[in-house]
Amino acid sequence: MADKRENEMSNVDSVDYLRGLKGNNSVLLPLSKLIEQYKIISYKSFIENDDLNDYKGNGVYGHSATNIMQSILNKPAGSIGEAILLVLSCSENYGFQMYFNVTDNSAHIRFRNSNIWSSWKQISII
Repeated sequence: MADKRENEMSNVDSVDYLRGLKGNNSVLLPLSKLIEQYKIISYKSFIENDDLNDYKGNGVYGHSATNIMQSILNKPAGSIGEAILLVLSCSENYGFQMYFNVTDNSAHIRFRNSNIWSSWKQISII
């Protein structure tokens, strides 16, 4: 197959590999390796009965299905509906979570210190 010029390439929403240079060689880098190696924040959907205590790795998580969100464990008390969870961590033992409830426009935060989660605290930007 002949090489394609940049302006002849298709636009896509996702890729399996990224093309790059290593020294003088053209190489392919799996997208999963790029996310893992450079700690790029990824998005993952919650699944039924997920426990937020287990979400320790950097990432953005969430779901828009009410039945899934009702089954989530260790979310802020009284949370209903759609939500987004932001997790930032500097190690396996230390980090924090921000829980954005987009149904009731609230935000909560908690911290992990020596692998123990604090209680959720509601926060306000205003």
